[in-house]
Amino acid sequence: MSKTKKVHLIGNAHIDPVWLWRWQAGYAEIKATFRSALDRMKEFPDFIFTSACAAYYKWVEENAPEMFEEIKQRITEGRWVIVGGWWLQPDCNIPSGESFVRQGLYSQRYFNEKFGIMAKTGYNVDSFGHNGMLPQILKKSGMDYYVFMRPGDHEKDLPGNLFWWESADGSRVMAYKIPFSYGNWSEKHSDDPLRHKTLEVKKLAEEQGYDMMNFYGVGNHGGGPTIANINTILKMQAEESGEQYVFSSPNRYFEEIRGEYEQNQYLLNLPVIKDDLQHHASGCYSAHSKTKKLNRKAEHRLITAEKFATISYELFNPSCPDLSDLQPKLGSAWEKVLFNQFHDIMGGCSIKEAYEDAEEFYGQALTIGAEVLNFAVQTISWNINTMGDATFSISKDKDWMLWEMGERGVPFVVFNPLAWEVNVPVQVHKSVRGITDEEGNPLEIQSVRASQTNAKDKWDTLFIGRIPAMGYRVYWLYLDKSFNVLKVEHQDNQLDKGNQSNQQNSYNDKNSDGDKYNKSKACNECNQDTVNILHNVKVTDNSILENAYLLVEFDKHTGYIKKMYDKVNQVEVLSGYGAVPIVIDEFDSDTWAHGIFEFRNEIARFSDARIQVIENGPIRAKIRVISCYNASELQQDFILYSDRKELE
Repeated sequence: MSKTKKVHLIGNAHIDPVWLWRWQAGYAEIKATFRSALDRMKEFPDFIFTSACAAYYKWVEENAPEMFEEIKQRITEGRWVIVGGWWLQPDCNIPSGESFVRQGLYSQRYFNEKFGIMAKTGYNVDSFGHNGMLPQILKKSGMDYYVFMRPGDHEKDLPGNLFWWESADGSRVMAYKIPFSYGNWSEKHSDDPLRHKTLEVKKLAEEQGYDMMNFYGVGNHGGGPTIANINTILKMQAEESGEQYVFSSPNRYFEEIRGEYEQNQYLLNLPVIKDDLQHHASGCYSAHSKTKKLNRKAEHRLITAEKFATISYELFNPSCPDLSDLQPKLGSAWEKVLFNQFHDIMGGCSIKEAYEDAEEFYGQALTIGAEVLNFAVQTISWNINTMGDATFSISKDKDWMLWEMGERGVPFVVFNPLAWEVNVPVQVHKSVRGITDEEGNPLEIQSVRASQTNAKDKWDTLFIGRIPAMGYRVYWLYLDKSFNVLKVEHQDNQLDKGNQSNQQNSYNDKNSDGDKYNKSKACNECNQDTVNILHNVKVTDNSILENAYLLVEFDKHTGYIKKMYDKVNQVEVLSGYGAVPIVIDEFDSDTWAHGIFEFRNEIARFSDARIQVIENGPIRAKIRVISCYNASELQQDFILYSDRKELE
């Protein structure tokens, strides 16, 4: 190359707000690190500081407003550069797509409101892996570039440190993989590790044919660029002619790269990666499962709460002014969830006390979500006309829980937050004799064990509800009024015509209980037969689940599935035992599973099982398997519905 390659020195401080310390320590460290960066700017006029994570700025704004104003001034000068555009640096695999969107929405909105700018560069330097759809979310959040460090060179082979990263929809960001480390650390011991690492990055730049970035500064527990770091850079600048080592930022680096794009042959042929950037620390995706469960629960609740709060607001805001207060509450709850998605929290690799704090944050978010959701659906349901044209007073003369008057029934409203119609089991927390839809059509019901035991009051009622997309449906409960529900044959497209007659004979041979399974006329358009199936489900011999589609048999000693027969396709699904709980030896693995890419060292299996029939139709059947390994017990519940082709 005719032109000597340049190294952009990126002064930063990787700050884990939680890791081997709790968030309160992280809170203090952020303020101290930001103060240090501001001091360096006073001492060294060429120094530039790069920092991400909107949550950190909000903490400083709330607790150190004078410092916050000083940061605003430095941002205006261009010496304090905001990157990231997300609330913090989350795990980039586990959160839902909606959470990634919220990371961008809440952060970019905050940066725009407080500083009049939005981040241009995505920035997750320590996250353990990066799912392949992030380019789309980054682009739609206003970011054209992305900086990361993991996975390492030994974990994923990449064509270079600079490339286009493209998601499945065609969205692209220019991505840069940080070489060696995001701080002062260098692989080789040296009296001046920053100098050594900078020279190594310079060598890489010459080899790969383009300028590169070298990140420096004390990290993890904050700290940032030190006086010694900056003096090293100034000394290296004095030793070299030209601008080979420059104080810079990711924004400047990418802008310069794009500026020379057409003149640099390598850049014209910049590789395109259409893939996840994986895998690093695979052990983190099973560590501390409770946090992962709470994350998903909180995500779903807040999304559902916001949907129905929005509907309620649009329908009833003039008559219900309190609805306008719900959005700030939801925003506060989302900030707690986004914070807990920090990679060291979500990855299960922080200290025990940190997870006690995380549970408190999830508790706040879940409580707010529950309150907002309840307020919204109560507002909607209270405005549904379930009285018709009748006018009468209500009184609890018949039952201490339900408000049934005579035999009019009790309205029971079921909501669906999803964008498609669902056919789902609904559990009524009361034992009733009958249930109908809004048109009076009786539904099949099943008594199931309730969570409470109050003398004889220990049963709930299960039915299958069909609920419209993003809507609700009213059902009617009857304490004493029962109905005869006729079994209806359901049409189902099955195998190719040529296999149908053989299947019919085989099924009749295997199905001794007389369940009806009859062919109807062929579907010419799809070249398949349509058959009528009577939906039933049952347990036999205390160890066999069966409906019109599946027969599942459990080994009475081990509790394993020893037979799963697909009746429709006449296929034995398993070649051996299924649902076998195994014990894996992970003694040689740390929390992150560094250097480990599979877990296959099986040392034992749970066995010596007790099998219990928990439910036995007509809507669903449930078998519970309780198996043992030494002093440990494992409980597995297997559920088969009368109308479904899969085992839960």
